[in-house]
Amino acid sequence: MKIQVIFFAAVLMISCRHICEKHIVPNNFLGQVTIVFDQKNAPANIDKEGCQVYIIPRDGRCFSGFQFKEKNRFKEDQFKCYERLGLDSMQEIPVFTEKMYNQDSVLWKNSKFVFLVLSGYQNQTGNSPKYILQYYIDYGMNHMKYY
Repeated sequence: MKIQVIFFAAVLMISCRHICEKHIVPNNFLGQVTIVFDQKNAPANIDKEGCQVYIIPRDGRCFSGFQFKEKNRFKEDQFKCYERLGLDSMQEIPVFTEKMYNQDSVLWKNSKFVFLVLSGYQNQTGNSPKYILQYYIDYGMNHMKYY
């Protein structure tokens, strides 16, 4: 009985663990990012902290072996986007919020942001709909294009 309780507790801890994501875009990237989930033979990279890693190519289309989990999406402490500056250096790109931008629009207008625009099924009427996530990397001064 004691072994069953320990096993159940371990399964519960694993299923409720903190899930984080790191999206890494190329240097000087601007534009649309589309991630297509649950793709056979696509990478499903996990870093040493246990975060799911998405390496975004220059064309912005990323195919992932991970399944999409809506409940974990875009929480501030779980979704991080980085611009690769060099071989070993990256800079975080924050998710845009109007509140932050309105507090100091002069400071933020020339800064890059992640603008979240879409998550859902693409090609819902087809034989194999795919779950996608779309966002844009753009400058704060262009925020009205997304809101």
